Amino acid sequence: MRTLLCSLLLSLAAASGAHAETVRLTNGEWPPYLGQHLPHHGVASRIVSEAFALQGITVAWEFHPWARSLQLAQSGNVTGQRFG
Repeated sequence: MRTLLCSLLLSLAAASGAHAETVRLTNGEWPPYLGQHLPHHGVASRIVSEAFALQGITVAWEFHPWARSLQLAQSGNVTGQRFG
């Protein structure tokens, strides 16, 4: 849970600095918390999406294997990675 909150705060800070209306976050599969085919992409993804929505920001989720998600976030190709 601590990792979830840290990731969320870091992502919010990055998004607010860029004045983005949509952020791209990567995710992996970890049912029932995270999943491409789950309602709202899983419980944890919904919490993150709702937190961003409170700031007027939409989350565009991308699902990849965990290693690729991390690589995309580190290279700056996406705003960040949601850690499970």
